[in-house]
This record gives sequence, C-alpha cells and structure tokens, in this order.
Amino acid sequence: MTASLHPRGTLRARFEPVASDVFRRLGVGARSCDLGDEGLYLAEELVAADVGWLGSGEHPEALAILVLALMIAQRQGSTRLPLDPKGPLRTLIGDVARLAGVELDIPRVLRTITNLTKAPRFNSVIGMRGARLPLVVEADCLYTERARWLEDRVSARIAERIAAPRVHEANQIAAIAARVAAESTRPLSAEQCRAVEIALSGRLAVVTGGPGTGKTLVAAAIVRGFTAMGIEHVTLAAQTGKAANRLTEVIAEQRVIVEPAQTLHRLLGYRAGSRTFGHHAQSPLPVGAVIVDEASMIDLELVDALLDALPADAPLVLIGDAHQLPAIDAGQVLADLTGDKIAAPIVAVLEKSYRQDTSDPDGRAVYDAARAIHD
Repeated sequence: MTASLHPRGTLRARFEPVASDVFRRLGVGARSCDLGDEGLYLAEELVAADVGWLGSGEHPEALAILVLALMIAQRQGSTRLPLDPKGPLRTLIGDVARLAGVELDIPRVLRTITNLTKAPRFNSVIGMRGARLPLVVEADCLYTERARWLEDRVSARIAERIAAPRVHEANQIAAIAARVAAESTRPLSAEQCRAVEIALSGRLAVVTGGPGTGKTLVAAAIVRGFTAMGIEHVTLAAQTGKAANRLTEVIAEQRVIVEPAQTLHRLLGYRAGSRTFGHHAQSPLPVGAVIVDEASMIDLELVDALLDALPADAPLVLIGDAHQLPAIDAGQVLADLTGDKIAAPIVAVLEKSYRQDTSDPDGRAVYDAARAIHD
C-alpha cells in the first residue's frame, strides 16, 4: 500500500504534530528556493512515513532538510544531490534556513544526515540501490528512486542510438549536406554545414549554440537533408507552444515544406488525467525523424517518454542552447550530452553569432552578457 501524496494523506494526519511542524518552519525557505507544492507534499509525506517508523527527535528535522534539499536540487535541474557535507548540500541547507528565518545548527544537521545515509537500513525511506525505497544512496549521492531509474533508462537508450551503425557512407552524407546548404535562402557557414552532416549521420545528434548562431537555419537544412535521404514524415517539435510556433515560422521562411511544429506533449499524446502518453514503445510515433527545438528545456522524464515512443530507426535531433532556458525539472539532458566525451561525435557546437560581431570587443561583450543572463 502506497502513501497518499494528497495534502491530507493518512500518514500526514497520523504524524502531523511532528512532520508538519518541521515543514511549517522550513517550507517558507524551500518555496523561496523555487520548490513547488508537489515537491513540498512529496517531501512531507516521506518524512511523515519515516516519523511513523522511528518516532520523533532530531531525526525528522534532518530528514526533512535533506529531502527538501534534494527536491530543490531536482527543481534546479540535477537528478542527484551530492552528500559531501562541504559541498552543495551545506549551501542548500544554509539557504533554506536563512530564507525561512530559522536558526539551525548546520554542522549537527549535517552529522545527522551523514548517519542517516551511511546506515540507511535504520530508516524506512532511504536505501541502497535495489532496496525499493523512495530515496536511493549511490556513489555518495542521494537520488529519488524514480530519477535514478529514469537516468539509467535514458542513458541506455542514448548509448544505443550513438552506437547504431550508419545507414549512409560519410561521403554520401557530405554530398547531401553540401546540396541542401546550397538550397538555403542564406549561405551556411562551415560550422553550420558540419552541424547538418552530424545530424544526418546517425540516430541521435545535438546541435547547440548561443543566440544568433543560426540554429533554426541549420534545422531547415536538416529537414531538407532527411527528405533528400528518402526519410518521410520529418516532424518538428518544441517544449512550448510559443517555441513551436516560432520554429514553424522560421522554417517556412526557408521555403521548407514540412508540417507545423507541435509541442512535445501534443506530439506524444499527453493524457492529462493519468499523466501518461498515448504514444510509447507499444504504440510508437508514426514519424521518420524528429527535430526538437529549445531542447535545453526538456527534462529527464520527457526525454524518456520521447525515446520510448520514437521508432528505433527514426533519427532524433536535439537543438538548443545548453546555457539557456534550463529544464524545469530534474535532468538537463542537452547540457549533459554537450559536455559528455562519449557523446562528442554526435554534438555540433555553433560558436559564431550573426547578431553581434563577436570578433569585435564591443560585440563580444554584448554576446557574453546575453549568455550570462541565461547562465
């Protein structure tokens, strides 16, 4: 039997005097760190469950702080929370306490947290991998069990796509890329042409670059390239409706014939009532290839759903700025792929901005300032 996540769940009702007191004091600080209601409810249920197991004392407060810190870390895009008491954990605890106006003996709290995570068999919510508990300790980091499972599954699927054999020879791809570059309404630079080649070469590609580097121009050329390769039903998608509309407009300006872009949720057939998707491994997407814009906004769960629904032989191209518009939940997949050595052959980085002359000191300063705003 699972614990209810409703704010008046049975666990919370039973142990409300202990659990709710902790969250009344710390919840204000957690909200100020951009933790939403769902994260707060989940954190409180976990602590209430553990209070029922162990009883009151300093343990619930430390566990509450630890779980809130993990939820905040996930909200900021990380799938895990390093447990090093000198690292981000200390900073997060200090921030939550300060913003909540609560005085904490942080060294004592950190010692209690260390005891909790070093001997997870003594509590009911934290365990080692495979223990089937809500929180997982692995490699001195804390995960939610679901985030760890999703990370494993997405990593395996990405590895399969990277390792997939090429359908076309490199010289054929280069010839197609050169041809579609010549058809562009604006000339493509050498690095943009290289990005098109990478996107046409395998089952997964990442095109990343800052503002004005021509990512959408490259996307239009990739659509042309897939069509030239005989791939039908090339599909455009983005995380938000605004981004999808913008992608459709810019692609149309390049005189590329393709269906309008959709949001990823619409493409996958999102079912709001059950929070599931109509398309999945048993009901795959009817597409030949998918190009996703603003991919930095996609979290781990949505990437997993997309990879689950995408036919194995359908190429996936993720386009975005790894330094801009971070995911709104756990998992910064675009940024992780961009910085991964194994993924390097499938990553194309566009560095030259055509909105500002980055070779000019003033232009470079404007460009760097624009990037810094989003970092």
